Amino acid sequence: MGQLLSAHDQRFSRRDAGIALTIFALALALRLIFLFGAGDRTWPHSLYYEGDAPLFAEWAAALDRGEAFELGLPLHAPAVAYLIHWISPPADLPGGRDFVRVKVVWCAISAATWAVFYLVLRAVADRPIALTAALLGTASFGSTIAATSLNSEALYAFLLVLCVGGAMRIAAGGSYWWAPAWGVVNGAAALTRPEHPLLFFMPLHGCGSLTEIRGFW
Repeated sequence: MGQLLSAHDQRFSRRDAGIALTIFALALALRLIFLFGAGDRTWPHSLYYEGDAPLFAEWAAALDRGEAFELGLPLHAPAVAYLIHWISPPADLPGGRDFVRVKVVWCAISAATWAVFYLVLRAVADRPIALTAALLGTASFGSTIAATSLNSEALYAFLLVLCVGGAMRIAAGGSYWWAPAWGVVNGAAALTRPEHPLLFFMPLHGCGSLTEIRGFW
């Protein structure tokens, strides 16, 4: 892996930045078309995938009232509920909250995931490979569903791509500033998915092995 990283270690060109922006715009357009064409857009969840979205909506409502949710016990990761609470305060709507606004943010996060994914993959692969993989994700129906249901998958996918990209950059001999930034992203991911700390040790071990060889530590 060290040889792979060193062989492809490069600065991104303006062309790569333009491709990433195009991927973001395309992915966002596809997700917004799907969102505003669906009759369930005002729900916290989707007809295709409910998950814990109703629970997060109830948790956000408890935050609005300043009440403890589930007796204040840490039974679920809090990131989604707090984001719903912050992005869309209670409104005079039949459902009491503008979930469409939050879903638009979710769509933007999902679109950004595939733009960043392209850049991360571009660091270790040729442009056609990175572009093909990113476009497959952009057109993914599953990713679109995750972007239109207020669960943790869309947010966590974005943070996970950032975690992988940050680990690769540190392993390739990046600046010391990458380490605390990477730690912040991992902390946000742990607040989104409680099992993330188990995954955290995998890239951490890889970074330690590769950077020790390069004399980074």
